[in-house]
Amino acid sequence: MYQAHQGALLLPCFLESDLYTFSDRQIPQVNASASRTNDGTVLLTLCNVDPHREAEVHCELRGAQASEVAGTILTAEEMGAYNTFQDPERVKPAPFKEIRFDAEKGTAVLPPTSVCACTIRVVPKK
Repeated sequence: MYQAHQGALLLPCFLESDLYTFSDRQIPQVNASASRTNDGTVLLTLCNVDPHREAEVHCELRGAQASEVAGTILTAEEMGAYNTFQDPERVKPAPFKEIRFDAEKGTAVLPPTSVCACTIRVVPKK
């Protein structure tokens, strides 16, 4: 899922997020990272750490427009879910269809406790 980021150029990524409170600590509900591969593809990774709330994320490409977007998501019903020999498919990657781009602006809705990896093919902005 993340191997494509190896050798890619880290892109600046600015994110405003609600906070997730656990015990007496608060952290951002959503984390994001972005990078660009040698062929110009943008790789966007989004993580929603809140086990109770989905997160709507709005993003903007600067200097380029999305021509094609594909995503993969990893999530489960409960936060501590893991695979076992008896249940090896409990947590597995699935297509992520909750991301939309209209030229340079995008929106994604992340389910609770999820990690989403998106591949965005871009063309220079006209």
